[in-house]
Amino acid sequence: MMAVKDKKTYNKESYIKKLAEAKAIYEERKNYLKEFSLKKSSKNNGETNEASESLEDFGSSNYIANGKSASELQKMSLKGSSGLTAEELNSWINPRTKNKKCRKCGKVSHMYNSGEWFIAAEKASGYRADAMVAHAAEESGWGTSRICCDKKNFNGYGAVDSNPYGGAYSFETHRDGVISVAKLIGKGYIYRSRHHKGAKDQDSFWLMNNPPPSNKGHRYASNNAWVSNICAIWAGSPKPSNNSNSSNNDAKVASVMVFNDNEVTDEKEYTIINPLPTGEELDSLIQMQYSYQVPIGKVKGMSFYGPRYIRERYVADRKSSRSFIEKIDYSPLPSNEFYHLAGAHENYYSKEARQAFLILKNKLGYSKLLVTRGYDPRIENTSSHSIGIAMDIFVSNPVEAITIADTAWLMGIRAIAIGPNFVHVDVGPEATWGYENLSVYQGPGTMRVGELQNGFR
Repeated sequence: MMAVKDKKTYNKESYIKKLAEAKAIYEERKNYLKEFSLKKSSKNNGETNEASESLEDFGSSNYIANGKSASELQKMSLKGSSGLTAEELNSWINPRTKNKKCRKCGKVSHMYNSGEWFIAAEKASGYRADAMVAHAAEESGWGTSRICCDKKNFNGYGAVDSNPYGGAYSFETHRDGVISVAKLIGKGYIYRSRHHKGAKDQDSFWLMNNPPPSNKGHRYASNNAWVSNICAIWAGSPKPSNNSNSSNNDAKVASVMVFNDNEVTDEKEYTIINPLPTGEELDSLIQMQYSYQVPIGKVKGMSFYGPRYIRERYVADRKSSRSFIEKIDYSPLPSNEFYHLAGAHENYYSKEARQAFLILKNKLGYSKLLVTRGYDPRIENTSSHSIGIAMDIFVSNPVEAITIADTAWLMGIRAIAIGPNFVHVDVGPEATWGYENLSVYQGPGTMRVGELQNGFR
C-alpha cells in the first residue's frame, strides 16, 4: 500500500501550477484562432500591413452569372467581384428565405436579408458574392440547417462525413461566419497558389471538387452532385444594375477555365475526404485553423479498433486539431468506477478512450480501477496522457499486470506497456516500449511473470 499512499500525495503543488500554466496557454491559443486574419499582407520595412489590401488584389472575373446555364458556371472563375450590391443580393435572397423556418430554432431563415454580409465577405476574400450566396444556400438549405443555426456557419466549413456537426467550425455571429469562411476558402482553394508552393488555384466549383493532381486531393465535398447543385442556384442570381460587368466583358471571359478536362486523372483517386497533410502543407493548414482530421480509434461491440497513424506525430497532431482545442466530446469517467489517485482533475478523457476503458474494466470484472495517472496536460508533454487517451492502472503484483495487459490486447488495444506497479493502456496508434529495466510487452505470451518481479515492491 505504500506505493498507493505515495502516489496520492505526489507533488501536488507542482502539478497544480503546471495545470494552470497549461490552461493559460490553451486560452491564448483560442484567442489567437479567434483573432487570426487571412488577409493578404504587403511588406513594409519587414512588417506586415493588412490595411492596404483591396478587392483589386484578388484578380477579376468580369461576367454576369445570370443567363448562364448551370453547366457553364461549373468552371467559371470565382475570383473578384460579382458587381452586385447588397440590395441586389437581397432581392434574390429574400424571396427564397422569407417563408423558410430554421429547422433548429424555428425562426425565419438566418440567411434572410443577409446581402451585406456577402458583399463584405467578397471585399475581404476576393470570393464572388453571388457564387458565395449559392454555396451557402446549398450547404445550409438557404439558412435553415442546424449547423447554420448553432455554429453560425452557412457553408458547413470543417464538417466531415463521419461527424458533420462536430467537425463544423463555430463563429460568434452569422456575419462573422460568412466573412471568416470566405477568407478560408479564398486561401485554401480560390487563391491556393499564393499560399501553397507548387499548387494550382482551385478557383471554380468544378476545381474545388476535382482538384489538380499537384494539390494532393484537396477536395471540398464528398457529394458528387455538389457542383451542379450550387451552380443551379447560382444561375438564378440577379444582374447588376451597374453594367460595368457588361456583356462585352462577359463575352471576353465567359468561358474562363483554368484547368482543362483532359488534365484530370481518374476522379476516384481524389475522393478521399480530408486527406492527412504533411510537411509545409500541414504547417500551413494549422495556421489557418483548417479542420483536417486526425483519425481516432473506434469501439464496435466489445472490441476496440485503433487508429492507423504515425505514432511519433499522433499526439502533436491531435493537439492541433479543433476537436482537442475545443475539447469536443471530452468528459470524465464514472468516479465510482475509476478512482484517480492524483485527484479528480486527471479524470478527463476523449469519447473513444472512455468507451474503451469502460469495456476493459467490465472485461476484467473489477468493480473499480485505481488510476495512478490519467489526463495530464503538462506543457511540452508528448505523452498520450496529455490528450486524454491514456491511463496508468495501478497493479500490486506481476500476475495482475499481465492479466490487465492481455485483456486489453485481446479487446484490440495495441498501445500497452507494463511499468513498476502500473499498466499503461492508451487508445492511440500501435506502439511498444518499456519502463526502467522491465521487458517490453508485445502481446499475450511475450512477457512472463518472473521477468516482472524486480519491478514490483
